[in-house]
Amino acid sequence: KEIIQEAKNKGLSVIALTDHHTAKNIDSLKAEALNENIVVISGIEFRTEYGQSSVHMIGLFPDKHNNIDLNAKALHDLILSPLGLSETAIKQKGHKQKTGLTDDAAFKEGMFLLQVDFKTAANLIHKHGGVVSVHAGSKANSLDNEMSHLGKSPKNVKELYNSLGTVKEELFQDDYIDICEIRKENDSEDFYLKEFDKPSIIASDAHKTNEIGNKYIWIKG
Repeated sequence: KEIIQEAKNKGLSVIALTDHHTAKNIDSLKAEALNENIVVISGIEFRTEYGQSSVHMIGLFPDKHNNIDLNAKALHDLILSPLGLSETAIKQKGHKQKTGLTDDAAFKEGMFLLQVDFKTAANLIHKHGGVVSVHAGSKANSLDNEMSHLGKSPKNVKELYNSLGTVKEELFQDDYIDICEIRKENDSEDFYLKEFDKPSIIASDAHKTNEIGNKYIWIKG
């Protein structure tokens, strides 16, 4: 209720919910949004195996694809579980990290400990009608910060000469990525458009209620 009220106060027409490695809150947020004429896009944020600190990617999904309602359960069954991100797997990871946690606490602990294969996740998102947005430019956990244009492509490394230049270009050129989410205007968007023909967006990436709508984009529909 607080999220939808804040979006209404900020004059937003559309918001996306992009929790890390879960779609549990999608249905309840959409139900709240119906009363206020606000559209909620279903999303999931993923930690991927690329980069030392993990490049983050987001899947944004339609309400329905191939006559299947992509509600919370469907997204869990079709997207999260095949990627090894079932609720049980996340809880197990959390319990292994810290003993004595409740299941709820273990879930919150475990969701940040698991990673997915970028290409596998992107293919799965596209298979079910979704689009892939990736952190880019100077955003934290972005392609630019985690994947330089230099060197070979081992994973989870610190050295610049071992970073992921060729892989980064492959992700764009082979259309694993649809949208670049940048931190601010003039943050490499010309580069992504010129080099890879990919659009850039700015979003609040809100982690607190009062951050909703502090950055937003107008898209011609």
